[in-house]
Amino acid sequence: MEELERITRLEAQHAEMMRLLQETRQDMKEMHSDMHELKESLTRWKGISAGIAITVSLIWTAFIGIYALITGK
Repeated sequence: MEELERITRLEAQHAEMMRLLQETRQDMKEMHSDMHELKESLTRWKGISAGIAITVSLIWTAFIGIYALITGK
C-alpha cells in the first residue's frame, strides 16, 4: 500500500511539473514576442534619429557655406 501511495504522489508531482513547464513555455513565447516588438521599435527610432542628425548636419553645413561666401572667409 505504501508503494501505491508513493507512486500516486509521484504521478501527481509529475503532472504538476508538466503543467508548470507548459506555463513557462508560453511565458517564454510571450517574452520573445515582446522582445521582437521592442527590437523593431528601437530600429525605427534609430533610423529617425539618424535622419534628424543628417538633416541638422546638412543645414549647419549650408549655413557655414553661405556665411563663408558672404564674409569672404
